[in-house]
Amino acid sequence: MSKKPSYEELEQRVKEFEQANVDRQNGYESLQEIFKQYQALGDIVPYGFWLTDGDGLCTYVSKLFLELVDMTMEQFQEFGWLHLLPNEDVEPTKEQWLHCVETGQHFRKEHRFSTKEGDYRNILAIGRPIKNDTGKIVEWVGLNLDITDLKRAEHEAVESENRYHILFNEIDEGFCIIEMIFDENEKPIDYRFLEINPAFEKQTGLINAQGKRMRPLAPKHEDHWFEIYGRIAVTGQAERFVNRAEQLNRWYDVYAFRFGQPENRQVAILFNDITGNKQMEEELRESEKRFRDISHSMADWIWEVDKKGHYTFVSDTVKTILGYDAHELIGKTPFDLMPEEECAKIKTSFFKITSRSQPIRDLENWNLAKDGTRVCLLTNGIPIFDKDGELQGYRGVDKDITRQKQNEAEKALINDQLRQAQKMESVGRLAGGVAHDYNNALTTIMGYTELAIIDQILANLCVNARDAIEDVGKITIETATKVFDSDYCADHKGFVPGEFVMLTISDNGFGMDKEILNNIFEPFFTTKDVDKGTGLGLSTVYGIVKQNNGFINIYSEPGKGTAIKIYLPRQGEEAVETQKEKTAEIPQGQGETILLVEDDLSILKLAQKILEGLNYTVLIAGTPKEGIKLAEDHTGEIHLLVTDVIMPEMNGLEISKQLKSLYPDLNCVFMSGYTANVIVRHGVLDEGVHFIQKPFSKSDLATIIRKALDEGES
Repeated sequence: MSKKPSYEELEQRVKEFEQANVDRQNGYESLQEIFKQYQALGDIVPYGFWLTDGDGLCTYVSKLFLELVDMTMEQFQEFGWLHLLPNEDVEPTKEQWLHCVETGQHFRKEHRFSTKEGDYRNILAIGRPIKNDTGKIVEWVGLNLDITDLKRAEHEAVESENRYHILFNEIDEGFCIIEMIFDENEKPIDYRFLEINPAFEKQTGLINAQGKRMRPLAPKHEDHWFEIYGRIAVTGQAERFVNRAEQLNRWYDVYAFRFGQPENRQVAILFNDITGNKQMEEELRESEKRFRDISHSMADWIWEVDKKGHYTFVSDTVKTILGYDAHELIGKTPFDLMPEEECAKIKTSFFKITSRSQPIRDLENWNLAKDGTRVCLLTNGIPIFDKDGELQGYRGVDKDITRQKQNEAEKALINDQLRQAQKMESVGRLAGGVAHDYNNALTTIMGYTELAIIDQILANLCVNARDAIEDVGKITIETATKVFDSDYCADHKGFVPGEFVMLTISDNGFGMDKEILNNIFEPFFTTKDVDKGTGLGLSTVYGIVKQNNGFINIYSEPGKGTAIKIYLPRQGEEAVETQKEKTAEIPQGQGETILLVEDDLSILKLAQKILEGLNYTVLIAGTPKEGIKLAEDHTGEIHLLVTDVIMPEMNGLEISKQLKSLYPDLNCVFMSGYTANVIVRHGVLDEGVHFIQKPFSKSDLATIIRKALDEGES
């Protein structure tokens, strides 16, 4: 019989039981605390944190994962999570999980979970058992890791590798990976071919090069190849370049970059044999050189325009024809060089031709040179087509025919003058007889032949002036002395050197056009109604003037009136040539720039010649609009405007007012065939302006221009 425990022993055992109970309670509370920590951690980490019991039934999963798959904790618990897997993954996954639960092995499985968006995410599930002191599995803890991006990257890497191998084997370009070899001074001296593609041999002609070094394969291979690849291997800076390999007798277009880690000193090279292209480039350069040599040596100007008409090529000859450097015209159109009225005329013909893609044949067109002079070009060109037959532009040549056109105009003028002289010869004979009888009758009455001449002239001209005036008008009679030298007369047909008395009869009537002016001195020619005139008045005046060694000039425009100027030798003197003016006595220019506007081409050219001979820079314009355009485009200073007063588009005063906005200090000299008094009385000019009456001498023009310039400076 066992001995009964003493009181002390019982008390000790009670204390032990109480302590054991406390330890169990503390252990339970510790487990609860750990579980709470698991929960808190699981709700914030971006993984699927989960717990199961010892039998593998899910008891907990983190909140973030539940949100991802759109399930509740109740739905996920036990084996509810299997519903997230594709059907084909359910059984293999469950089987592997139960096997691990039974054996206690760690669980690791890749599978797919469906999400609330309806797609699948790749999940790596890992878990491990928690055992008690006796080794029994009481719980499983694990994570669901989202490896979707990783799997996608792996897939893309495989795809990239596949594409690389396809590209590596199929591309026409050569490709290789080389290992650089350096000497003890880190100078690149050779390289070894680590990998080459099938196109390598075709591109280089090197057979079985893989694993071999370049120096033995091509002993004369240039050093610059090794230097370039060595630099790339060291610096890591990729390079694109074109080089020739002399020993291989080929040109290469190369792109090279460092491959792998710097310490490997490997370079990947993609290259293409461009020897054929280089040969074609050389042939093309030689062909272009031949073309340019020919085009620049020709007297004519060769050009090319695109389908919009912009110059894409201009030969250097344009400098001698228009004064422009070739590069100044690139991007411009031919119409940018033409006066406004010429541009409108030529555009019609040009677009009619180009719209049908036809050649341009002998198209005459007037252009403005860089210095403002007018140049006539004869244009010929052919269309340029691409391989599909689409028009791309024109290529052609411009020939300077300005001298030819001037010769033609001078020839026509001479022929007109010849015909006029022939007419005037017969007129002179007829009028001379009439004037002789008439003058004899006047002599018996007045006794002075000179007075009879003047009286006859004044009577006829004043009657004509009166008949030309409608309603109220004015007739002005003026006299002056004029002196003409041989140089002046050489540029003014019909003028005679000497000293003359000028008699001017002006009216503000309806004026005359060129057709009437060409016939005005013919006998019996009249514009008056029947029974209003005989047509002999001006014929008689012409005969009287010619008999007295004089000559006549008429200035008239429709609607502007008429001025008839009669030049008779001074009393007691014959019409003899005066001594030529000395250049030293004529005021000279100092390189000033003058804008000259005159619608009469012969006067325009004469005035230009005189002014340039006086050391002036002259910009010329045949119309007011041309003059304004020249002034707007001119980059330097314009010191003086010299302009005709009466012109079709606008008068000289209107031009000067417009140009004042561009050049506020611009002074002006006005020219006209009418006298200053007539011009002022008609309100065309203000009193006190600088005015010179046509015809004028070189000395007169030089003097008034110098005066106007000097006043502008003061």
